[in-house]
Amino acid sequence: MPRPDANSHFNLQVRDCLRPKEVEGALEAGSQCYCALVDCLGSSGAADPIGVPGGPACENDSCQGSIYWLEYDPTPLGSDADSTQYEIVLRIDTTAYTGGGSNIDDVAFKVSPNLDGVALLDAPGGAGDWSAMLGGINASGCDANASNGFGCTTSNDDSNATLPFAGIYEWRFVADVPTGTLLTDPFAASIKARYVDGDGEKIGALVSEPITLQVIPEPGTACCCCSDSRGFPESVRRAVSAAPSPSRKAPFAERAAPFP
Repeated sequence: MPRPDANSHFNLQVRDCLRPKEVEGALEAGSQCYCALVDCLGSSGAADPIGVPGGPACENDSCQGSIYWLEYDPTPLGSDADSTQYEIVLRIDTTAYTGGGSNIDDVAFKVSPNLDGVALLDAPGGAGDWSAMLGGINASGCDANASNGFGCTTSNDDSNATLPFAGIYEWRFVADVPTGTLLTDPFAASIKARYVDGDGEKIGALVSEPITLQVIPEPGTACCCCSDSRGFPESVRRAVSAAPSPSRKAPFAERAAPFP
């Protein structure tokens, strides 16, 4: 079985589900965990992730063996006349990663032509170990830009999202989206990721791929064996319920400030 890792709540709960099968070996166990997640997504009619052998390809050939999901909760966390706040989840299965990096240092997503703000709810090691901002990613990391539609987060602790790792890392955001602009057509959304070496320098390709934004699978599908309450601990569920409402938008402005 893969080693226990507090960086990935979802992976731990998937492994707990599969433990009675007595799967031997980290790679095999990681593969079984992945298959359980794909079955779960398929049962709810969600689109396939990118990077799966035999599935949707990585159009720009930058996935480096990893598998990527981008999901959202269609029930808004809040809204007003101009914008709607959605929970966005980016997952990366690094079981078959081939790029030789030691960490995932930055990830970014685009679910709208423009974002009004972004905040981080959870990440490998905890949200406090990462900084969120508006902008995409370049070779040096998160790149501040309030007008390109990307939300980005960068790690402040190189002990998080370490590699190799036979499992799934995930990042959970609140995105403040101009109402009516969510990109839900096939491959209309985008993701980016930066893998780094032991010195914190980019290694391999900068991941930059179109992807389909899909609905987070609901409890009660095949996901029930993987997790409860969508795979998130109670502390994170409380964070979601406390996410900024239309009358409390200050956290977006604070967390989307230019990266120092």
